[in-house]
Amino acid sequence: MKSENSPFLITERLEFSLLAGSDQGALQELLGDPDIMYAWEHGFSSEEVQDWLSENLRRYASDGYSYWAVRLRSDGSLIGVMGILQERVAGEAYTGIGYILHKRCWGQSYASEGGEALCQYAFHNLELPLLTAQVRTNNLPSQRVAAGLGMLVLREFKKLYCGQEMPHLLYCLERDTWQRRAAKRKVIMQINEGKKRFLPLLLLGDEEETMIDRYLERGELFALYDGDLKAVAVITREAETVFELKNLAVEPKAQRQGYGHYLIEVLCGLYGREGNKMLVGTGDVSSALDFYAACGFVRSHIVKNFFTDNYPLPIFEGSTQLVDMVYLERKL
Repeated sequence: MKSENSPFLITERLEFSLLAGSDQGALQELLGDPDIMYAWEHGFSSEEVQDWLSENLRRYASDGYSYWAVRLRSDGSLIGVMGILQERVAGEAYTGIGYILHKRCWGQSYASEGGEALCQYAFHNLELPLLTAQVRTNNLPSQRVAAGLGMLVLREFKKLYCGQEMPHLLYCLERDTWQRRAAKRKVIMQINEGKKRFLPLLLLGDEEETMIDRYLERGELFALYDGDLKAVAVITREAETVFELKNLAVEPKAQRQGYGHYLIEVLCGLYGREGNKMLVGTGDVSSALDFYAACGFVRSHIVKNFFTDNYPLPIFEGSTQLVDMVYLERKL
């Protein structure tokens, strides 16, 4: 529903999207700067940037991931690339993370924030058991980032690049170790495959599985993690510039902590780039109506007997049976 290069991974300050051919100019500024590319010991030529971009686009197709564009949420400017990479060390295959950030953004913790998002994406969405990072032995800032993510040095090795041997450290982080560390950074990720694994949580927002099936595949599902799963939402396009929040559910232990409101705010900002209205339908009960009013929604219209006509069993909110669907809208 959104454009191809729309964000699919969002943190408090950053958003990740697929690279495209139109990014080559910004990539030339980034990869062509020898100060930024000190780990490679030279800035890339225009031909090398084109080859680098083509290789990443190829990896999207073969691996499903690679370096992604990283932009500031505040103004959309591209500040670097970060991603999950298939790599080899001494003939052994690893899945690692990597990043290249513009020097104007150094020292602002973007690498740590983005690195944590990559860990959450790798362990939660890709369900990888292990994640690595290759860091040159003289790259102390990146060593601090790796250590801050909980990574430990597994081994030292030498990488041959342009005929030169470059000593590297291989950092490693196991999924179980990372989960015990219980990282606390809000990350929102779009889920394209295996949406039904979120069904237990989705059923908190819509009690009938057959109703969920009507919109889940055509909709876009987003999961909010803050260490572990906190909330999910499903958005559908109902008209050219109109979207609908079909399902919003927060884990019971995480309710009344602002996660639902935060997820709505981020998604309304995201879909506001494509449309001008967000709808949501809910039961005619004060708790739900007050929540959406606090999120900036106002009453639009009512669909009479929606719950009694579409659900095989009566639906209750507390002691109140839901009968009519109240639609609310928010301008984007």
